[in-house]
Amino acid sequence: MSTKNDPAYKYVPKSKAKPTQGEGGEDMASAGMVKHGLFTDIAYVTAWAVGLLGSLAGLMILLPALEGGYNASYNLMSGIGIFAGSWVSASGLGVLAEISRKLSMRAS
Repeated sequence: MSTKNDPAYKYVPKSKAKPTQGEGGEDMASAGMVKHGLFTDIAYVTAWAVGLLGSLAGLMILLPALEGGYNASYNLMSGIGIFAGSWVSASGLGVLAEISRKLSMRAS
């Protein structure tokens, strides 16, 4: 069956050409002029901050536990949990940032 004869073909979205040049004729992508919005930028920064600061907090708990002593197993498991949990949370925020970026590209 041809796509032109398909009754659902009229519902397939048609791509629209987006301008790739700015006002001065420069390429917008290479000039860094593509803006995705404040929420997207905040989500990217927050994702990296959660991942890096959570890793630091996990390591602060994990390193003393490696020396042994009282509650070493509890501190070891807590440090590993905080370390892994921070990156799981950061990846979730990264997914939200990507969704926001794609929606802002779609709206513009």
